[in-house]
Amino acid sequence: MDKAQVGKRGEQAAARYLKLHGYDILERNLHVSHQEIDIVARNRDCIVFVEVKTRTIHPEEADRYSTPAAAVTVQKQQYLLKAASQYIAQHRYALQPRMDVIEVYLVPDQETSALQKCFERLTGIFGIPQRKILHINHIENAFGYRRY
Repeated sequence: MDKAQVGKRGEQAAARYLKLHGYDILERNLHVSHQEIDIVARNRDCIVFVEVKTRTIHPEEADRYSTPAAAVTVQKQQYLLKAASQYIAQHRYALQPRMDVIEVYLVPDQETSALQKCFERLTGIFGIPQRKILHINHIENAFGYRRY
């Protein structure tokens, strides 16, 4: 599974996770101000802008420097905040904005059988990436609070 397929699989898993937890998905892979917002969702009184980060490692192997969320740099946060501000200005939602990060952990390559890798390549041709999800970590208000 190449990097793009890993990312696509993570975004699919994150969207499904949000739906199961009562979120309405408004947009996916939205391009605003030369930036992509992975998911725009609504949950109760919030409009939620979600950055999805996916890795093919076990969650317990991720330390504070290698977690998927750690890849959302300050510069990336600024770009996302600008894009979210423009989206809000265009759509005039009367909802509280929130920036979340969803970390998706998939089965590592070395634990994937040759048959499964063949199946991934085949389904990837049709744009349907497959890989077993190990864990999903939803970090609400990820830019407002960081725990180290």
